[in-house]
Amino acid sequence: MCEFGDVIYFSSPVSVRQIGAGWATWSHGYTGNCFYTNGRTSLTMTLSSGIGTFRFYAEPNPFGVWNITATGSDGSTSIASTQGVEGAAGATGWGFYGTGGADVVSVHLSSDVDFAVGEFAHGWIPAPAGLGVFAMAGLGAARRRR
Repeated sequence: MCEFGDVIYFSSPVSVRQIGAGWATWSHGYTGNCFYTNGRTSLTMTLSSGIGTFRFYAEPNPFGVWNITATGSDGSTSIASTQGVEGAAGATGWGFYGTGGADVVSVHLSSDVDFAVGEFAHGWIPAPAGLGVFAMAGLGAARRRR
């Protein structure tokens, strides 16, 4: 298990890549780091306790549109969201939130091709019972100027 700070634990080793120098593109002007699956087509991110909201972006390694499915879990309920994501500057976001005091426990990603994840954000929002998902496809669809 590979760790990112004290918040995210990856199910398998990932490589840290810099956007523009090690990972070719992303979207909407982001130039920070991403975490490449090293050729694998699935990855589980387990979160520390106390994480009520979790947002991230993902982008396929090969250019072209590929489906990526993110499944968030609060430990008892799971919600899945599949999006077609462009590998050329098309990183797309997902967000999950736990409600009624529930934490987001994990997010499992799967795709037909290898991919990278990055641009993480987390927090806490109390709300009614259940686990929710919001997909940020519109945010990830913006193209970055080269």
